[in-house]
Amino acid sequence: MPIYLSNLGMSIEKIGLILTAMLGAGAVLQKPMGRLIDSRPAKHILIPGFFLIWLGGFFFFAFKNFATFLIGRAILGVGVDASYWPAIGVCAKLTRKRSHGGSWALMTTGAAIAYGLAALIGGFLTQTFGIEQVLMGASVGALIVAVLLIPNKFLAKKGTSKYRKHQFIHMQNHRHK
Repeated sequence: MPIYLSNLGMSIEKIGLILTAMLGAGAVLQKPMGRLIDSRPAKHILIPGFFLIWLGGFFFFAFKNFATFLIGRAILGVGVDASYWPAIGVCAKLTRKRSHGGSWALMTTGAAIAYGLAALIGGFLTQTFGIEQVLMGASVGALIVAVLLIPNKFLAKKGTSKYRKHQFIHMQNHRHK
């Protein structure tokens, strides 16, 4: 995305603001997102999250000016958080308390490998088809994931609302079975 914007003649400062909006939108919503994860089924957050990724990608290319780039990436930032943190919550519910660290490490490792592969594949596809098609394809991929999650019954179970906190450390007095 920064390369794409740079090729369009966008200044480094504006690109930095766009990246800040993307990351900042998710950061501002951490507390409300935690409450949602605790009280709602994962799919009620994941599906809108993937739709927001698609919408952010679509909006990003809609008008091609600084304001729409900024808004599109902010929407995408919220979508990324809404599609990542509920997955962590589901993982925590599936593992024993003493395994939370290991499961977190496994998920983080998997995410790092996926990011690395995506960068390599994205670079190849960008050289072959162009960066705009790759970014649009990634956006459409998020829409496909959202649609595929709709019938999922496992992710329709409630969150951990009985704990009133989304932090795993607060669950230390409760046993997982």
